Amino acid sequence: MPNNGFSSDMNKMDNFLKTLCFTFLATFLATIDAASAQFEDFPLSVAMDNTEYQFSGFGWEAKSEAFTKGGSSAQSFSTGSSSSSSLTGFVAGDKTITFDYRYRSNTGLLINTQVSFIAYTASGQTPINRVIASNTTDGFQTVSFYLPSSVEQVQWLDFSGGPGITAWIDNVRIVDGDQTTDSGSGLPSPFQSNALSAALDNTQFDFSTGTPGFFAQSNIFNVGGDSVQSSNISNNQKTEMTVEVNGPVNVSFDWKVSSEAGKDFLRVTVYDNNFEPTTITKLITGEQDWATTQLSIPPGIYFLVWDYSKNSSVSSGADAGWVDRVIIGGVSDEVSENDKSKVKALAPIINLILN
Repeated sequence: MPNNGFSSDMNKMDNFLKTLCFTFLATFLATIDAASAQFEDFPLSVAMDNTEYQFSGFGWEAKSEAFTKGGSSAQSFSTGSSSSSSLTGFVAGDKTITFDYRYRSNTGLLINTQVSFIAYTASGQTPINRVIASNTTDGFQTVSFYLPSSVEQVQWLDFSGGPGITAWIDNVRIVDGDQTTDSGSGLPSPFQSNALSAALDNTQFDFSTGTPGFFAQSNIFNVGGDSVQSSNISNNQKTEMTVEVNGPVNVSFDWKVSSEAGKDFLRVTVYDNNFEPTTITKLITGEQDWATTQLSIPPGIYFLVWDYSKNSSVSSGADAGWVDRVIIGGVSDEVSENDKSKVKALAPIINLILN
């Protein structure tokens, strides 16, 4: 005969387990719904005041600690010592992006920290790779960049060397066409425009670099007491420096390299307005002392990009490249000693004519 008591106990256990599972599932779904509702109510796009574009971040969150509009902003937070926090959005090019930013650095750290704005093409090129702040800003600042038509993605990168370092991005505006006031090159931070342009003896143009990039230094130079040098990079990496020019124009500059010959290169390439490479490119490799090279830029807007790149193995020499005395269309900050001599020699004739 069947054991009815045993069957009854099994039914009770079965009902108990079902109830337990349903209760767990209901609680889990309620938790997910609450988290989803909270995310929907407060995503990064809302915090950045632009819900037409989807922004996502690693090491960024929507916070109300500091903002210029809407009661919140995208704020970075430390993901570990010497780490990078990235905030990304997919934005098609031929647009102008304007945003407010604020930066708080930790002056007690012995390494450089900075926040950069980068624009990427589908092929991974970076027509814009700009350090927008490396020191604590006086409240929020506003900056605009023109995104060439080849751009598909933008990114804010906060390189944090430890605690106490925070970046804020807010009030992101994106409009069609070039609406910047400086031919689309954006508004540079003093850290970049002053240091690089001065070291290149040409403060009439805005030179920009990324992370890692080129930096001003006074140990190795050809003229003027300083030059720019490529940063220390690992194998299979590249560091770049960019300037925008309006052709037709002739460009000359001095450069030097100390690298693994035939493997690691200091190169200059001319890109068109869509940031596609042209056939105008030159490179040096191995141990090459200071030399002057010249480029002829055709009509139109172009970008000159210097890069130092390494292959997959071996480092030789100083493993670096240097650039100095950039002259664009005859414009630079330097008057050579030869030019001074010519002026001095002509002085008596000029005085005779004037008198």
